[in-house]
Amino acid sequence: MRNTYPFHVLTAALFSLVTLLVGGTIGAVAYTQQRQLLLTAVSDIFARSLRESQSELAATYLPVQAQLGMLAAAIQKPGLPEPPERHLDMFVRFLESNPGISSITVERKSSERLTVTPLPHADARRRVDAPPQAAYRLDLAQERRSTTRFFDAGLAPLGGVRAMPGAPAPVGGPSLSVSHVAAPGVSLSANIGLKHLSANLSRQRVTPSTQLGMLDSAGHLLASSHGAWPEATDPPTLASMDLPILAAVVAQPVRGRIVTLELDGRRWTTLAQASEIAPGIATLMVMAAPHDEVLAGADQILQRTLLITLAGLGLIVPLIWWMSRRITDSLRRLAETAANAKAFRFSSESPRSVVREVDALSRTIQQMGATMQRFLEISARLATEHHFDELLDAIVAEAIAGAEAGAGAVYLFKENRLLQPMAWRWMGGKAPLAPFAVVPQEAPIFDTALARPNPAQFVLSPGYLQPGLEWLGAWFPGQSIQVLLVPLRNRSGDTLGLLLLARSATHEPYDPALVAFIDALSGTMAVTIEKQSVLESRKALLDGVIRMIASATDARSPYTGGHCQRVPELVDLLAEAVATHPASPYRHAAEGERS
Repeated sequence: MRNTYPFHVLTAALFSLVTLLVGGTIGAVAYTQQRQLLLTAVSDIFARSLRESQSELAATYLPVQAQLGMLAAAIQKPGLPEPPERHLDMFVRFLESNPGISSITVERKSSERLTVTPLPHADARRRVDAPPQAAYRLDLAQERRSTTRFFDAGLAPLGGVRAMPGAPAPVGGPSLSVSHVAAPGVSLSANIGLKHLSANLSRQRVTPSTQLGMLDSAGHLLASSHGAWPEATDPPTLASMDLPILAAVVAQPVRGRIVTLELDGRRWTTLAQASEIAPGIATLMVMAAPHDEVLAGADQILQRTLLITLAGLGLIVPLIWWMSRRITDSLRRLAETAANAKAFRFSSESPRSVVREVDALSRTIQQMGATMQRFLEISARLATEHHFDELLDAIVAEAIAGAEAGAGAVYLFKENRLLQPMAWRWMGGKAPLAPFAVVPQEAPIFDTALARPNPAQFVLSPGYLQPGLEWLGAWFPGQSIQVLLVPLRNRSGDTLGLLLLARSATHEPYDPALVAFIDALSGTMAVTIEKQSVLESRKALLDGVIRMIASATDARSPYTGGHCQRVPELVDLLAEAVATHPASPYRHAAEGERS
């Protein structure tokens, strides 16, 4: 047996499923679009960071390179100046005009090197053990010895000459070296500090964990948005700065295109772009942004969409449940009404519903029940009618009422196939003119109706009434007439006659449902007519036999002559007296039932 479920349960479940599917689809589409927008935005930010970093580095590097060339033109001697501080003011002016320079160096092939380093803050002085007033450090490395001296902002020496223990300690973090040949065997170089570049990269992070870095051609880290810069003399690298994702970006071969990498279970959007800030000065910009942070907004949109969908579902499902229950109650009452109709228990009331289709179904079932009840009542009435003439009159009356017609007549076939009007009725009162007998072959409208299996409708104009229907002109003077002809056929399919119904053409055409009802009723009418006709024939035959026997009995004996004739007459007189007496229980009996 097939499983069945209540309508309200199925409706609520279906609505919930559709809502979840729609909400999930909207969330997925929104998430996909937002994800694409965010990843595109990250790509744009990466490209902007690359342009800004290169522009900033070039804006620092190229002026220093040009000024270094001018400084080299002022130093034409191949040897270092004696004393070394002779050109110190020149170097200081160079450093002051370029605050980003961490040191300037003059070097000869004979391994003589002069380095001037600015000490702009206390931390720089602390790292090189300089006096508190020191503003510059001068390192002189010669073949036999290396010395260090400190000067204040006015270039006044502070303390004596110190022996330089080794290479100058770094004081400015990451730097980029700019070199220029001043004369044969003499070169100038300046180290550009890149702390400001690291700060710029840090500002351009799209998420807290986004990492950006710039490397030189040797793989040394020039700037980074993350990590603490070491104080070691060796140039920092991605490994020493503990930036494994940037190291993975450098290791992969794709350049200039967004690549998705996964490291330690975390997905990253990455980009590696090589460029030159000056001829022969190559850099590599590497960037990486974690998906979980970049797509946090898209994840929140998806979560909010699902939450809104569930919240809406929680609010709407009770309403759907309540509406479904109302519809279900209407359908349940309809089922009860149909079950009662099945058991021939009819009710004039029908359940109403706010749903148009259900309400229409309810009215249809009510009309069906009323039609069945009326059909049964008419059939019962016709079955209880024992007099043929009264039966035909009842058939005409019920047909007129059922079809909402204004007049009607019953034609039955007689000898030589003549259609004889047997009963008629006009709703306007007494008929002004009786219908005529009709020969079907001479009346096309009757012949056409008899040839059809179903009822036939015609509209007759007042100026022309077909043969056999001229009497309708007297019943509906000056009016167009709608005529419905229904063949009366028995169970064997034999045609006994025609039922004619007529009304003014000012009405709408006959309702197909009423026509179908009259057509169905015509079968019962035909069977009833046939049965009563047979009974009438048998009664006539029996009456004839009785009269013949009575006549023979009266003729047999002169003493009883006329007895059989007088007895029925006396019985009729007695029945009339009993029926007309005020105290008689049979005073309401019909005239035909008194004998």
